[in-house]
Amino acid sequence: MARYLPSFAAMTSTPELTTRDVLHQIARRLALIEEDVRALHMGVTSGFQRLDTRIDTIAGRLDAKIDKLDLKIDTKVGDAYHRVDAKIDIQITRLETRTDTRFSRLEAKTDTHLRWTLGMVLASWLSLMGAVLLQ
Repeated sequence: MARYLPSFAAMTSTPELTTRDVLHQIARRLALIEEDVRALHMGVTSGFQRLDTRIDTIAGRLDAKIDKLDLKIDTKVGDAYHRVDAKIDIQITRLETRTDTRFSRLEAKTDTHLRWTLGMVLASWLSLMGAVLLQ
């Protein structure tokens, strides 16, 4: 900013400035400001480009880490699922075996009781029919 303002000594050494000299100084100062603004713009633009590059690099690394963790989680969950599935299969097999055994016992008891019940019903019916027919 200091280079835009002339020093006090430079202002006092010029005896008289013409309009042309003033306009020339203004044009020169505007050219310097324009150069500074362009340089600042280029610096800001390159800074943003570097920042974009860093963000892209970091995002790529994060994506890779997330993919790796996702694969690890999928593997662990899949293993846990298979272990739980195997335990469930074992429990189902045990339950089916126990159920089959109990049904077999129940069928045996039912067969025994059914035979006795059918025998008693048949004997009662025959007794009733004999009593009715022989009277």
